[in-house]
Amino acid sequence: MTTEGAAALEAFLRSVADDVDTVKVLSMAPIGGGYSRVMMRAEVEWSHPGERRVETLVLRGDPPPGQAAFETDRDLEWSILSALNGRVPMPAARYYDAAGSALGAKTIVLDHVPGPSLLAHLASGVDLGPVGIQIAEVAAAIHAVDLDVLPPGAPRPPDWSTYLDALIAQWGDAERAHVERDPFMRHVGAWLDAHRPPPSPLTLVHGDFQSANLLVGDDALLLVDWEFAHIGDPREDLGWFMAVAMAAPPDPISYDLDAFCARYRELTGISEGVVNPWSLGYFVVLGAIRIFANLIAANAAFVRGDTASITVPYNVNAAAFAHNVWIAAIGGLEAIGAPRP
Repeated sequence: MTTEGAAALEAFLRSVADDVDTVKVLSMAPIGGGYSRVMMRAEVEWSHPGERRVETLVLRGDPPPGQAAFETDRDLEWSILSALNGRVPMPAARYYDAAGSALGAKTIVLDHVPGPSLLAHLASGVDLGPVGIQIAEVAAAIHAVDLDVLPPGAPRPPDWSTYLDALIAQWGDAERAHVERDPFMRHVGAWLDAHRPPPSPLTLVHGDFQSANLLVGDDALLLVDWEFAHIGDPREDLGWFMAVAMAAPPDPISYDLDAFCARYRELTGISEGVVNPWSLGYFVVLGAIRIFANLIAANAAFVRGDTASITVPYNVNAAAFAHNVWIAAIGGLEAIGAPRP
């Protein structure tokens, strides 16, 4: 912790908290593990006459210019988090340095959850069946959010078909943005276009739904890192979780996929024709494009010299791994065939 950093945080918290007399930052330390944002943990003492409390906060801010692995919008992330406070299982969003003038960069301040990530928790050998049901419940809570509470800045697709058209088109767009040709991506896009699943209601989508972004709280799983949140097809979240779990196992969803789908359908009211093992397998492939397109854009920026983020070359091997995942997923879907409506 630097004196300047602690003093800046104290001054910022005094300016936004109206129920305390004094604020003292007891400690600050970086949080590792993320790729796109700078994360810090701060222990803060709040006091006013007759009362003193100590709590831990998390600061989530933009890295210095030219150091970001992905370029995303903190203003939109904060507006979505503000709208979701108390509506979905997540740490509460507390404050926002919108101008970046107080803390050195646009920074969101959130409550700290002391528990481990679900990824670390799974490594301890827990029973995957109950965890899969918990994940279904978290996903259902996200996808049940009334879209009218979301901020105007969140783009709203006119309908499912138009949305899926644009999502599939990203495969060709991402390939054209690649620093070298990758015709396999065009092949995948064409396959996805020819094998569309039944339409789904459009919902809030987290956008990076995976075990590393779920925290194990005292009595619930809490979801963090909402920078890719958008309105879209809810199966994107489910397929992406399964895709990431192939690289970072185990996968509580695939452990008992039928039970997962049944619990998710029970909570959302979405039909079996829409949410089933085949449609989730389809979104293992399709749901990857948003994150993968960002990886490709970051690679191109690195080659041009527009970013020096060390995480960009670190993630280059993700392309080859993703190709293998898509080949395996498409082969499996073709082998079992799409379910009849």
